[in-house]
Amino acid sequence: MCLAYIRNELNEADTTGTILKAAMWIMYGHLLTEQEASIMNTD
Repeated sequence: MCLAYIRNELNEADTTGTILKAAMWIMYGHLLTEQEASIMNTD
């Protein structure tokens, strides 16, 4: 869902700010998946 949202944002306005926002979303999502993986490993 997040990737589709980012793709739509880039299509609407390919500005530097939008690209940075997309990169932040990707990094945020990556951190969430890493956190979930670590929680599952400890459990």
